[in-house]
Amino acid sequence: MSASCVLAFAGHMIDRPDRATPRFPKRVEAQVRDHIRHALQTLIPAMAVVSGACGGDLIFAEEALRLGIPLHVILPFADRDEFLGMSVAYAGSTWIKRFDAVCERAIQPVLFVKSGGYTGDDNFEANQRVLLFFGLGMARVLQMPVMGLVLCDRRQLGSERGGTRSFLEMCHDLQIPHYAIDLSELTGDN
Repeated sequence: MSASCVLAFAGHMIDRPDRATPRFPKRVEAQVRDHIRHALQTLIPAMAVVSGACGGDLIFAEEALRLGIPLHVILPFADRDEFLGMSVAYAGSTWIKRFDAVCERAIQPVLFVKSGGYTGDDNFEANQRVLLFFGLGMARVLQMPVMGLVLCDRRQLGSERGGTRSFLEMCHDLQIPHYAIDLSELTGDN
């Protein structure tokens, strides 16, 4: 089968231990992996674009690499330790090792939206924008469409800037077709 698209991904992180209302509990990680793998096998992307947070991002990246799909990793800022502290380390040292393994196997170099460290939630919103526009640019070069893949609990998208909600809004604004994996269906909380 021939490749059909460039695929940009955004998704929720694994729940922090103190999260009051579960959204992506660790217990559904295997189900999430199965759904992401199925989406990748169905959409057959020529290339994939993702950030590197624990949870959806890293699972998507691992599955893309496992299937031999060229992968670009784009992070919101260049300070590795700060990014890991905010978006990976709370889930445990295994996730840091997974992050490092993905970055080593991704197309080099890993790209950064800005130099330095975190300056505000607009770092994450800018990252979502860059993921989509990078995907659009690569799709243009490869003469194929860009698509979005989103892992979210639609009931808990929140109002904060920068996360999966921003990615979904940008897909709508840019008229980028997207496929959603709804966590509420996997957790049984719908």
